[in-house]
Amino acid sequence: MNWKKIGLFLLLSLAIVFPLLVYVNKFYANSLSPNLNIWYLFSQYVSGTIGPIIALLTLCVTGWIAFEFNSYQKRQTTIQLFKEFRTEELRKSRSKAWEVKANWNDNTKSTYRQGFINSMIEETESCISGTPIDKEQIQAVFDLLAFYTMLSTYKHEGKTIRHLNYFYYAWWRKFLVEVATMYDTEREKNFNEEIITHKKKGFDSKCFLQSIKYVPKLKKLDNICGLTKLDNITSTYDIYIHNS
Repeated sequence: MNWKKIGLFLLLSLAIVFPLLVYVNKFYANSLSPNLNIWYLFSQYVSGTIGPIIALLTLCVTGWIAFEFNSYQKRQTTIQLFKEFRTEELRKSRSKAWEVKANWNDNTKSTYRQGFINSMIEETESCISGTPIDKEQIQAVFDLLAFYTMLSTYKHEGKTIRHLNYFYYAWWRKFLVEVATMYDTEREKNFNEEIITHKKKGFDSKCFLQSIKYVPKLKKLDNICGLTKLDNITSTYDIYIHNS
């Protein structure tokens, strides 16, 4: 039983009935009056008291319906986005990105991380200590970063995102934050000097670089998912323990 809705209904009913109770208490007669003038005065009283209340309630209900409809549309958009995330194309991207993640976390491949970041910056294939890095792997990581940074704009859909298993963000969070941190740093270092030092009026290089960084957007997604206090987590298990 939804007690909030019942309470709201009772409050609205009281708002409408109260002016009638006041009138009856003040001018109550033992019988209905046959005098049309008295009925006219009563109708004027009702239109002057209950009329504005009903108009205000109508406005509030219309606003509530619009808000609920907008929320419903956002939820449907988020659900549709989840369906797209589970398509075969993105599944293949996640599979390729998982290959990178496995090599990234392999302690025996100490030079792999920097090598992969360099490949991302240059967008070219390479081979690091015998481990190949192909364009599909690079594109797959870019696809994941793009998807999750886009998801970070859904700040009012945190509940829906959590109900949809965080869009599997738990499996990727630590890896993507590490990649994004290194990539943002290297990209800023290697960014076109002509653009960064350009003195054209109105160009704010610092603001521009900040806007294209991945890390701030992933932090926003952390906030949406309720993961802001888990900066030191090391596994998916830790995330679910903290959010259970």
